[in-house]
Amino acid sequence: MYGQWDTDERGIDPDGPPFEVPMQGLGMFACLPFLRWMHRFGRPAGVPNPNSVADRLHNYLIGWSELGLDLGPVEVHFRKLMGDEEAGAICGATTRELEQDSS
Repeated sequence: MYGQWDTDERGIDPDGPPFEVPMQGLGMFACLPFLRWMHRFGRPAGVPNPNSVADRLHNYLIGWSELGLDLGPVEVHFRKLMGDEEAGAICGATTRELEQDSS
């Protein structure tokens, strides 16, 4: 999970001023406390595909690379979350994949 949910005290007051919530999955570009916005929703048919941290890291690396963003913060975050060995292996494999796709 790259980002934070349900941790900002400013969201407690529904009459509080709007504030930015980074990495919120583009559900909204700003958090408006009076909306009481929540990130998740029910899935009556279940999750259609596996949701692994490894896949998230891979997808973030591809997306950030396509946008020309610095991959360093993504790598640092996931190395803390997953450990250096596992995250490093995924970062290396994804970097090779991206280099191969660009040639």
